[in-house]
Amino acid sequence: MDWTDPHVTCRDVPSFLVINLPIDRARPSLLSPNVTVAHRAHLPVLLICTADDDEIVVPKEALAWALHLTDEIVPAASIRRGLNAVGRLFDFTSSIGHHRIEQDGFIDVAVYEYLRARLETPPDLQSRSFKYWHPVGYNTVIGEFRDIVDFARFCREYAGESSIIGSAFRKSRKVWELVNCNISADDLLSHLRAQRLRWSALTGGDRPVVARGIRRIAGNRSFARSTYDTSLSMAEVDAIIDLERNVAFKALWILLAYAGPRISEALNLWRCDVLDSSYARRLFNADVVGPVIVFADPRESTYLGSFGRGLPSKTREEHLRRTFGLKPRPSLTDKRRAGWKGMSVFEPQRMLTHGTWTCHARASEFADLVTRLHDIHLAAKTDLKHPYLFISVKNIQYLGEPLKMGNVEKAFSRACKRAAIEPHSPGASLHGLRHYYRWYATNILKLGEDIIQVMLRHRSPLSQRVYGKRTSDLFEAMNALVYPGRVAQ
Repeated sequence: MDWTDPHVTCRDVPSFLVINLPIDRARPSLLSPNVTVAHRAHLPVLLICTADDDEIVVPKEALAWALHLTDEIVPAASIRRGLNAVGRLFDFTSSIGHHRIEQDGFIDVAVYEYLRARLETPPDLQSRSFKYWHPVGYNTVIGEFRDIVDFARFCREYAGESSIIGSAFRKSRKVWELVNCNISADDLLSHLRAQRLRWSALTGGDRPVVARGIRRIAGNRSFARSTYDTSLSMAEVDAIIDLERNVAFKALWILLAYAGPRISEALNLWRCDVLDSSYARRLFNADVVGPVIVFADPRESTYLGSFGRGLPSKTREEHLRRTFGLKPRPSLTDKRRAGWKGMSVFEPQRMLTHGTWTCHARASEFADLVTRLHDIHLAAKTDLKHPYLFISVKNIQYLGEPLKMGNVEKAFSRACKRAAIEPHSPGASLHGLRHYYRWYATNILKLGEDIIQVMLRHRSPLSQRVYGKRTSDLFEAMNALVYPGRVAQ
């Protein structure tokens, strides 16, 4: 785009604003979808100032999108990020010729040019076409692209062909991928007929892929991922999760990033190891925020899912052998093996500990996904084969079989690529999500090192009495974050 074109205008301040409105919504209880509870939420709302600066409007499509995402328990910060991207795109299209917005193909080119302009925003304030745009990295640009595509997809379903951006979105096509990268100011739309014919001939998955030219521009620049060099950023982790369509993998990515287990601990989970929070006090004599994730010693634990009187006499190793003819996964030597590293124990009689959620919305999302996983278990009749939670859900040949470490690693590499992250780069690994868990607890939740040590379940010579006290401290610390104004009784 030639920014010397007299038809292109610049903006010193945005013509939009995203504000938060408090609303009351009814949501299903965690792991109890038939029970609803009242929930106070903050609804991000996009406000746009019209061209004559004499009227403030709330775009109905953006409002409906925000309400939809709120009902889907998407974090308010993620909704705000998406609405800001939509607002910036509105500013941009207004500047390059809002009167042409209904022309066939204009939105396609505008989206590409918006991404390019965002990536090429210079550090020098006086050189910027949009003074309020700050220089951003490639991953931020890709995140905005995903938000715009998600908004366009919603508009297509919500308003149909009457939506300009919705009609530009082509479901089951590689949207906005093949736009010409060499667009002159005088020839902005002339190439579109040939391009649209090419798009019509394409087939593929319903997944946005950014234009190749954007990646080439980014390749000439270097960007720091974060100040914590072993962790992905929040936007990158959320992108990995939100773009995942496989139920089991999506639940697994959420668990690793926001409850912090090692991947081997997650793969050793049994179906009975995910419980409603009401069971926490029976197992740990302490409350837990969110669904309880029980990490049981895969050989020696006597917790088998029962809450009867007394302690079961069988260990997990004995139960696997007698019921399924299996060995614990740490004892296997083939591709089914999932190791086990010692951890602090909160309940020594049954050899148990539990996870601590750092994000209530993600915990609720995980609970919903586990409910769907249980339905797949039921259909695959896995209760006759094994007790493990995370299973193959796509490949019919392996449906219901426990996930293998190698397949999970390959799936995570694919998830990174979908999020425009280089697999195996710093933080972009399964164990890197545990680093992210620590980074999030330290930098976002501002928790102390002693609390984080217990959240990570690191071994310690401290007595079980001290562990019990610290387990209660975990609930107090996390409950204070969820209900900041509540005083402990």
